[in-house]
Amino acid sequence: MIKIKNIDSNYVNTTNCEYLADDVAEKVSKLKINSGALLIAMTGATVGKISFMPRIKKQCYLNQRVGIFRLKSGVNPVPFLFTYFNSEDAKHQVLNYAGGVAQPNISGGQIESFNLFNIN
Repeated sequence: MIKIKNIDSNYVNTTNCEYLADDVAEKVSKLKINSGALLIAMTGATVGKISFMPRIKKQCYLNQRVGIFRLKSGVNPVPFLFTYFNSEDAKHQVLNYAGGVAQPNISGGQIESFNLFNIN
């Protein structure tokens, strides 16, 4: 199970992950994470931090408050999104949405509404 604490610098840190029983894993198959997926922390001090899922032998699953970018078309936006979410503009947008509360929090809908091409 990939938790926010596993969202590391550039790649998800899979050491010290918690494991699911096989019967539970079958029930949450829609939460599977493929290698190369781009994940984002959606709560806490690291809100907005992103990481790639490395290629590993074990199957991993999303935990609560870890977001994943899924393709809606044939174009792979992952390299662009990785670069964008490491930019100061993206960090500013994340903090604007998540700030002002004791526990910073951002929703999937808020992330989808980001202005990726901030032209002034």
